[in-house]
Amino acid sequence: MRLKEFILGYPNGEHEAKLVENFDTFFYDYDSNSERVLDENRFLVLGRKGVGKTLLAEYVKKKASTQQDWLCDIVSYSTLGIHELLSKVDVPAKEYKALWLWIAYLEIIKLCAQNDDMDKARRNDIAMFFVKTFSLDVFADKNAGFLRALELIIREYKQRRIAKLNEYLKALETIVIDAMKTAPTKYTLFIDNLDFHFINSDAYTNTIKSLIRTIMGLNATFNKKEVDCKILILLRTDIFIMFNDANLQTMKRDYFLKIDWGTQLQNDSPLIAMLAHRLRVSNPVLAHMDLGDIIRTLLPDPINNVHPVKFLLSRSFFRPRHLNAYLRFIRSKHLYAPYINRYMLMSTEMDYAKHMMKEVRMEMEGHFEESKIESAFSLLAQFAPLCEYSQNTFIFPEIEEFYHRIAFSIHHYDLKELLKILFDFNVLNNVWYDKTLRKHLYSSRVKKNRISQIDYDKRFQINPGIRRALIY
Repeated sequence: MRLKEFILGYPNGEHEAKLVENFDTFFYDYDSNSERVLDENRFLVLGRKGVGKTLLAEYVKKKASTQQDWLCDIVSYSTLGIHELLSKVDVPAKEYKALWLWIAYLEIIKLCAQNDDMDKARRNDIAMFFVKTFSLDVFADKNAGFLRALELIIREYKQRRIAKLNEYLKALETIVIDAMKTAPTKYTLFIDNLDFHFINSDAYTNTIKSLIRTIMGLNATFNKKEVDCKILILLRTDIFIMFNDANLQTMKRDYFLKIDWGTQLQNDSPLIAMLAHRLRVSNPVLAHMDLGDIIRTLLPDPINNVHPVKFLLSRSFFRPRHLNAYLRFIRSKHLYAPYINRYMLMSTEMDYAKHMMKEVRMEMEGHFEESKIESAFSLLAQFAPLCEYSQNTFIFPEIEEFYHRIAFSIHHYDLKELLKILFDFNVLNNVWYDKTLRKHLYSSRVKKNRISQIDYDKRFQINPGIRRALIY
C-alpha cells in the first residue's frame, strides 16, 4: 500500500467528474443527499465553498445518464449571458423574472433536444416557434442555435420590446410543457457557479434573488402541470446570508438542502467516513477494513499528544475540499510512503496554511473591498505571535490594546468590524468552557445549520488551519 494509490479527489467538483475515472464510485453520499436533493419541494442547495455542491450535481447527472428516461444537465451562470446583458443594458429589476424564464426554458429545450422519445410533432412545434419568432433554427449546430436565440432575446431587450417578449414567453411556456408531456421522461437541471463576478451590490443581489423566486415559481408550475421537470440552484451559504431577506430565510426552511459536514473532531465525523470510503475504493487491502482499522493504518502517530484525526479535522474548516487538499500536499511529497506519520503532517502544515489563506481571501472577495480584507489579515498576522503561549486564543481587550498601537497601519477600520470579517469566514472562532458539560465549546459563523453571531465577550481562537501562515 502506497499513498500514490489513493484517489483523494480534486478541489473542483467539475474537474473531478471529468478527470477521475468512475468518479461516482468514489463519491460519498453523505446523508443520502443525492436522494434528498430530488425531493419534490427542494430546489435550493446551500453550502460554503468547498462542501461539495458541484460534485453532488455531477453525481446526480452521472446517475441520470444510466437511466433511459432521465435527462440531467448542469449549466454555469458564467455561460448563461445574463451577467453580460445586465452590464450592457439597463433592465429594470421587475423584468429580471422574464429574463430568467427565457434562460430556463432555453436550457430545458436543450434537454428536450436529447429526448428521442419526444413526439416529433411537439418537437417541431418548438422549432417552428423560433423560426416564426426569431427566424432561427434553434436546434441547428448543437449549442449555437441556443446561443443565437439568447443573443436575439438580448437584442429585443435592448430595443425595449418587453411587452412583445412577454407575449412570446407565454406562448413558449405552453409549447415546451406540452412537448415534455409527450414522453415519460424526467428532466433535471442544476444552475451552478453563481459566484461568477460576485460582488456585494444591489444589481447582483437583485439578480440572484430574482433567480431564486423565479425557479421556485417555475418548479411549482411544472408540478401543477404534472411535468416531471425540476430546476435546482447551487448557491454559497455566505452569499445567501448576505441577502438578509426575511422572505427568503423563511422560504429556505421548506425548499432548501443544506450541505453541512458537522463539526465533530473524532472518528465519527462524516468527513472521516468520506475519506475512509475513498480509501476503500482506492485500495483493495482496505476494502474490508472497518473505520477504526483504516485510521490506525493510515494515521498511526499522534501529533504532540493530539490524535491525528483531530489534528486534520481542526484544520479542514470542515469541508471535503480542504481535507483533501491537506492530504494531497502530503501525498505529493511522500508518494511511496505506506502511511502518514507525524513528520509528514507537520512538514506540510505551512504549505497547507498558505493555501488556506488564499482560499479564505478568495471567498471574501466580492463581500469586501481588498483594502479591508488586507487590513483584517494584517492585524491578525501582527497580533498572532502574541497568542502562541495561550493556545492561539485571546480576549477582546488584549487585541483592542494592540489595535490602538498599530491602527495607523490598517487604514483605521473599526476593530470589531475587522474581527467580524474574520469570524464570519471561520478564521476566528469563539471558545469557552462549559462547566456543566465539563468541556470546551466553540462557535463559528455557520455551525449545524445555525447562523452564529460573533461574541466579543467570549475568548477567540485562531483557526489552526491558517495559523502558521499568519505567524511565519
